[in-house]
Amino acid sequence: MTVSGEGTADVALTCMRCLDEYCEHVQFTIEEELHPDPGFAHRRGTDGFEVDDEVHIGPNHVLDLGEIMRQHIVLHLPLKPLCRTDCPGLEEMHPNG
Repeated sequence: MTVSGEGTADVALTCMRCLDEYCEHVQFTIEEELHPDPGFAHRRGTDGFEVDDEVHIGPNHVLDLGEIMRQHIVLHLPLKPLCRTDCPGLEEMHPNG
């Protein structure tokens, strides 16, 4: 079985310069090949199909895409999150106020 699609997510991140929280808009694409088994699914890896205990198929034969989507979103997050490109960072603190 092949699972493919595109999605977007808004993720709350912390700016590495000013430490303020901001919202990052993330676009991702899913391309997965799965072999269904009762209760869980095997994902295709470099060595063929591998057991993935986090990808579940429910009793009504519905694949839970939550973990697959989470992994693809994390892969598309910035390595150095910035609230904006010209973020000045933390303001210097003066001992006299």
